[in-house]
Amino acid sequence: MSILKKLSVLLTAIAIMQPSFALPISEIKELVPDLKEWATDPAIVSAVSDANQVFKTRREMNALDREWQEYQGISPLMLSMLESKAAQKLLEFEQSKPFYKEIFITDKFGANVAMTSKTSDYWQGDEQKFSKCFNKGKGTVFVSKSKFDTSTQKNLVQISIPILNGEDTIGVMVVGINTHLYEKFDDK
Repeated sequence: MSILKKLSVLLTAIAIMQPSFALPISEIKELVPDLKEWATDPAIVSAVSDANQVFKTRREMNALDREWQEYQGISPLMLSMLESKAAQKLLEFEQSKPFYKEIFITDKFGANVAMTSKTSDYWQGDEQKFSKCFNKGKGTVFVSKSKFDTSTQKNLVQISIPILNGEDTIGVMVVGINTHLYEKFDDK
């Protein structure tokens, strides 16, 4: 096991042992109207619409997911998702409040399209943050419980917002909320 992998395992263990607290759901839900507006940004909708035009088989997504998780550093695919017009818009959103951490968007299959930082995996389709929000194309807001996120090394609540093109749910935007910074922030 590499030193970086050992360090990641150690940091994860330390974070898991730290007490996490649940913010009242009503407080977190106060953020939803702004996040829904973000999900309508033309750069976001366009990037997801374009990604949905490229068909990926489950085998291809699994292979990309495996490569993503094993890759040390930033691959050319990851870099394209960090530097796109949609990623720049997501970064602008993330920088608007100190408690926003790791924002990314997916296509209708749960594959990453754009992100503000490298996610721990490429395919989100097998995770509740995607499946509960995409909701078989019906689209609904999903708020996770606070848990340790390995890619940010922080305790986060993730709010998933459907990305719509007209009435159709075409993807998902996931916004990580650092619960400790959220509690301390006065101007929510």
